Amino acid sequence: MVSLSVRNVIMEMSMEDRSLSPLPSIASRVPVFHIFGSLPTGEKACLHVHGVLPYIMIRVGGAYSVEMGGAIERRINNLIKNELEKDGIDQKSSRGFVVSTEKIVGRSIYGFHPSDEDFVKIRFSSPFYSSRAASSLSAVSSPLLQPFDAHVPFHLQFAIDYSIFGMDFVSVRNARFRLKRNRCHDDTLFGSYTVGEVMKNQSLLSPLETQTSSHIEVDVLAEDIINHELHANNGF
Repeated sequence: MVSLSVRNVIMEMSMEDRSLSPLPSIASRVPVFHIFGSLPTGEKACLHVHGVLPYIMIRVGGAYSVEMGGAIERRINNLIKNELEKDGIDQKSSRGFVVSTEKIVGRSIYGFHPSDEDFVKIRFSSPFYSSRAASSLSAVSSPLLQPFDAHVPFHLQFAIDYSIFGMDFVSVRNARFRLKRNRCHDDTLFGSYTVGEVMKNQSLLSPLETQTSSHIEVDVLAEDIINHELHANNGF
């Protein structure tokens, strides 16, 4: 297991093949964040983060149930399908927009609310679909379908949820290295690891090809970002 930190100089997002994604196989392409920066030792690095999805939340208006989550998922999928068809984008199926629904207990910051209540967190396979869902729900008069967190851009949702700040370090564990085909096996890649050692260890080697000219390029899952833990323990 390799842990490392990359300074967050530039953050970008693209829709890519889901080969490393732990997400359900509803969509063939999923969001991947790319963080460009440098290691604490100064070498240029690129961090590819998999497993992050855009989301909105809506008030349930009662006790959340699995059946309710399924009904909400179907309704949101149909709303997005109708939105796309209005724009002339033909959709043969209304599946694939919503990836998952999850119960969240909290309290709205709008107005006074004496106690916590159930919300549902709706994750989408693309920020394009989350914005379409938010737009469609905003036109519905029911207060129970008022979208929350829809105004927060996807990259800010990611930064907030994983405690990532501009020009600060993003610390991860379980990093997997992408290797250029022509790199010498004796080259030092990171710490004491050489290119040859990484190539022999499948737990350290990413199956994906390099996309940048950075000294190191690594793939990680979002769940392996440890900024929250370090901030909680004054680790930075």
